[in-house]
Amino acid sequence: MGSSSKVHCKAQGNPPPLVQWVKEGRQFFHWPPHVEDLNGTLFFRGVRPGDEGNYTCIATSSQGLINSTIRIDVIKMPYFVTLPENITVAREGGVAELICRAIGQPLPTIKWDKDSVMLDTFSPERYTAYLNGTLIIHNVQADDEGQYGCTAGNSGGFKRAEFRLIVQSKRYNPLTCNIYSFLVNQRVNQLLMHMQVGITSRITKGSQ
Repeated sequence: MGSSSKVHCKAQGNPPPLVQWVKEGRQFFHWPPHVEDLNGTLFFRGVRPGDEGNYTCIATSSQGLINSTIRIDVIKMPYFVTLPENITVAREGGVAELICRAIGQPLPTIKWDKDSVMLDTFSPERYTAYLNGTLIIHNVQADDEGQYGCTAGNSGGFKRAEFRLIVQSKRYNPLTCNIYSFLVNQRVNQLLMHMQVGITSRITKGSQ
């Protein structure tokens, strides 16, 4: 979509036939500004979603009329609309949810991998990949930590994104860690104040 394209239609006869295109649902031989029919070649200068549909090539002469109909589908490369954080943290034994959603025309399919290994080979009891792009990991284990990739693809191409999953041990206690961090920072501040007082005292004595 957005690119330029053209469709050819040729016919022969005596006398040479007039070759023209029509689109189903549109007034005959009436085209929007970005579409032009030149001697049986249909030019699209910037393809749009509305260009999708059935097109009929008609060749006419004094000898009669022939026609042929084709279907034109507009393809749009996938692009992501929802992605996980670059770093996602999950608790050991818990559930991790990674959401990777993409749109395009036709609707892209989404495949997951971990450390460059396709998740199709992983245990279906703990890994569930839904068609909407959501990956659920049940009973998270330490081995689940790693680099995860999400690839969206359709006939227009592929898009890929990567994220890291970090698994916190069951023994990790955020409250304990915060208290410990607070006590360490408090002790460091006390030492810094003590050093500053000592330096000030030495300077004062030295100046007397």
